[in-house]
Amino acid sequence: MFRLNVKLLNQFKLPKFSIKNYCQVYDNIVKFSNDLNIREIKIPFEGNTYSVFYKKEDKIENVVNVIKGTIDELQKVEILSLNNEIIDSRETLFQEFIQTPFNMRINGHKVVKYFPSLNSSINANPSACTNGLNCFSSYILAIAERVNSLEDKNEIKRIIEEKKLDDDFKLNSLLQIYEKIYAEYEKEEEYIETKFKSRIKSISNLALLFFIVHAILFYYLIYHKFGWDTMEPITYIVGNVYWIVGLSFFIFKKRKLDLNFIFADTYKKEFFSKIGRRIGYSKVEKDFLINEIKEIKNFKATLSKF
Repeated sequence: MFRLNVKLLNQFKLPKFSIKNYCQVYDNIVKFSNDLNIREIKIPFEGNTYSVFYKKEDKIENVVNVIKGTIDELQKVEILSLNNEIIDSRETLFQEFIQTPFNMRINGHKVVKYFPSLNSSINANPSACTNGLNCFSSYILAIAERVNSLEDKNEIKRIIEEKKLDDDFKLNSLLQIYEKIYAEYEKEEEYIETKFKSRIKSISNLALLFFIVHAILFYYLIYHKFGWDTMEPITYIVGNVYWIVGLSFFIFKKRKLDLNFIFADTYKKEFFSKIGRRIGYSKVEKDFLINEIKEIKNFKATLSKF
C-alpha cells in the first residue's frame, strides 16, 4: 500500500510559506484563514474591525443577516463580485463562495475586498489544515487522504496529476486577479508620484519667488524710498511674524519650517496617505498584493516539483 505523508516534504527545498491561521486585515482588504476550521470573517469599518463567525452550512444570505444583526453600525451589507455585480445569496453556501475573491459593500459606499487563503482556493481538506502545518504541508496531507488507501501506482499517479492540474488552474486564476489589481495600484501610485513631484516643484518655485520678491521689495523700500530709520521697525515686526509662523508650524507639525521638510520621508508619506485616501490607494494593500503574488508563485514552483 502506498503511504504519503509530511515526511515527503524532506525531498524538497521548500520556500517559507506563511502560517497565519487567522483572518487577516490589510486596510480594506481581508484574507481568510488558512485553517479552514476557523470560520471567521472580519469586517473593517471606520477604524474598527468586527469579527463574525459563520457555520459550515450557512448560505451567503445567512451570513449577511448575522453581520447586520450583530453589528449595529452595519445597516446595509451587500455581497458582490469583484466587478461589483450583486451575488445571489439565497442558495450559495458561504464556505464554498469564499474560495474565490469577492467584494463586500457596506452602507452603500464602503467597499472591502475579500481574498481566499491558499488552502481555501485549492479546496484543501479542513482536517489537513491544522495550526502546526503550512500550506504545502496541509496540501500533502490532503492528497494523502485520497491516495493512501490505493495500491495501483498508475491510479495514484493519475489522481495526483489530476489534482495538480486542477489546483494549478485555480492558482493561476487567483494569480491573474492579484496581478490585475496590483497593476491598478501601480497606476495609482504613479499618479500620486506625479502629483507629489508637481507639488514639490510648485512649493520650491513659490518659495524662490517669495524670497526674490521679499529681497527686492525691502531693498527698494530701504535704499530708494523711506530709508533705514523708517523701515527698521517694520523689518523687526516682519521678522517677528516669520518667527511666530515658524514656531506655530513647529508646534503643530513637530518639525522646522524650511524647504527641507518637503523633501523628508514623513511629508511624502503624509502626501501619499492623503491623496491615497481620496483615490482609494493604500500602500498596506499594495504590499499585501506583492506578498500574495510571491507566495502563490512559490507554491506553484513547489507544486511543479511534486
